[in-house]
Amino acid sequence: MNENVRNKGHFLGLTSFQWSLLAGLLFIFVFVWDIGNILAPRQGTESLYVQISKEMYELGSYLTPMYRGEAHWSKPPLQFWLPMPLYALFGGFSLTLARLSMAFTSIASVGLIFWLLKRQKISLSLVKVGIIFLSSFGILKFSRIFMMEVPLSLLPLLGALAFYDYLQTRSRFMWGLSILFIGLGGLVKGPVSLAMGYTSLASFWFYQFKWQRKNIFNDVMLTIVCSLGVCSIWYLLCFQKHGMEFINYFFLRENLGKFGQSSSMSPLKIIQGLIIYTFPWLHLIRLKQIKQQLTNPFFVYLVIHFLIFFLIWFIPSQKSHHYAMPGFAFWLVILLISPRSFSRDHLSRMLFWLQVVILILLSFIFLYFSNSVVELAIALIPVMLLLFSIHHHVSSYGIGISFVILFTMIASRFYLPLIPNAGVEALLTQKHVSVFFNDRRPFFLEERLGRKVKLFVKDAIASGDYIVTPENRAKRLETSRLESLFSWEKWKRKIVLQDVANALKQRDLKYLKSSYILYKVK
Repeated sequence: MNENVRNKGHFLGLTSFQWSLLAGLLFIFVFVWDIGNILAPRQGTESLYVQISKEMYELGSYLTPMYRGEAHWSKPPLQFWLPMPLYALFGGFSLTLARLSMAFTSIASVGLIFWLLKRQKISLSLVKVGIIFLSSFGILKFSRIFMMEVPLSLLPLLGALAFYDYLQTRSRFMWGLSILFIGLGGLVKGPVSLAMGYTSLASFWFYQFKWQRKNIFNDVMLTIVCSLGVCSIWYLLCFQKHGMEFINYFFLRENLGKFGQSSSMSPLKIIQGLIIYTFPWLHLIRLKQIKQQLTNPFFVYLVIHFLIFFLIWFIPSQKSHHYAMPGFAFWLVILLISPRSFSRDHLSRMLFWLQVVILILLSFIFLYFSNSVVELAIALIPVMLLLFSIHHHVSSYGIGISFVILFTMIASRFYLPLIPNAGVEALLTQKHVSVFFNDRRPFFLEERLGRKVKLFVKDAIASGDYIVTPENRAKRLETSRLESLFSWEKWKRKIVLQDVANALKQRDLKYLKSSYILYKVK
């Protein structure tokens, strides 16, 4: 039975509305479950960004981003500002509050996206749109860590939707929203956000002028000028306070400099990222619908934005999967508004069952490596929920909730500790000795120990100090001066297929792990 034509009567004593409400509440609960877990998987630069937000709040430096006591203009400050109301409300910084700010931003943005799509006469369910958006791997992953991908993806989308609404209704309120969101987007990653948005608006103006015989040039230009004015306030204040130091650091080093870096990363990573982050909603893709939809100006408007926000990241030499995220939100809306998104043709049915199989396989992998009856029972929950939802023709709810449970509640049983035991922790919390971290950013170690940790500098260490180092960096140390005290396991940063194959074959996760080593300076 198609979910769009499901009987709206009672089922197991509950109406369809009550089932939707129950599913939505369950989803939000598992979506934010244990979000502040310090052991959870994280993106490499999360420790940098969360440290900056913490220092800005504690130092009262709301204009200038700070990192370890120094000005650090790697990014504009909007991401760092977002959790500050929560810090003030709950009495200070915490990792949980920082990450919750990203989750709340995602939830609030999805509500606004739904409202703006409804204004375009697109018939969608709020709960279903929310579950699909928030359980897509891209949004799910970056909503639960303190990274910029959520505001970078969703603010430009909100600005674009509000501007299109303004073109249809001439509502000054919608125009103001578009200016606000587009301008704020420029305070997430910098000029590149504005470049993507402005190029998209200019391209749509050309499309309207060339093929629709409509001239929206004045609307586009006035929106660009006003949103640039919103965004420029922070830049002007920073220049006024710091002068050329700010210009050289932010514009020349952090923005233009990134385009000149050499890298061997393949552009296929960005395409792979789009596919990976769309999971488990690949079955919403309707390639045959694109040609039919090209007569719809709203669809064309979204496609133009998606292409520009996606393709621009093929230009820098440095590439990664998460570079797909700026265009991802537009991509997901394109999938959602397809007239046949929730009915299945041959291709979508194949993709649907492929994803169902992948979800079940993920559950059984957790089962395979479980070591207790409790772990076995928990790992079966998403399988049962998924099969139940498919049987009762509400698979969108089952797929979304099952995937989020796998990601937030079941995977957490395999987190590895930052500090292996109380004895080692006691050594590292001694205030009269220094602890050095032989890696890039010690934020999470500092949070766990409740003390300052220094970055490793060879000439700064003294007898009695401790050094914590990843195994792969230990070879660079002069071990003749060091006494090895302890080692413990952590997950590898880069895992190849052979590692996975060995782990499955031997039923042993050691192939996916490396080590931290604790040294004491003699």
